[in-house]
Amino acid sequence: MKLKILLILTFFGLLGHQLIAQQVLMDRGMQVEGLWCFPTHADSTRYVYMPSQARLAYQDSLPLFSYLRYMMEKPVEEGSSTSINQADGGGLLHFVVLYDTPAEKIEAAQATLQKQ
Repeated sequence: MKLKILLILTFFGLLGHQLIAQQVLMDRGMQVEGLWCFPTHADSTRYVYMPSQARLAYQDSLPLFSYLRYMMEKPVEEGSSTSINQADGGGLLHFVVLYDTPAEKIEAAQATLQKQ
């Protein structure tokens, strides 16, 4: 059992070295051709950008979303003649959002940054 746990921890430890996030210099960000561009920490001549537009995702002309309603009925008092009970509850609403950047904007920003 201990060997199995050790192997799992070793696997995730090795996997963690592969999942290092790209470090960017947030304080050196600039807006280029309508895109926010940030130089990377490892190479200040290499930039990453933030998507410029957000929109709802659609499938068959309907927005993609999920709705989960939950309810917890309260106990009914003995001898109650009503068929309506009280309950606590709520809901969760989740929309699928896409972040897009047109290829033309990316190419224009690349050209501008290469000139600098």
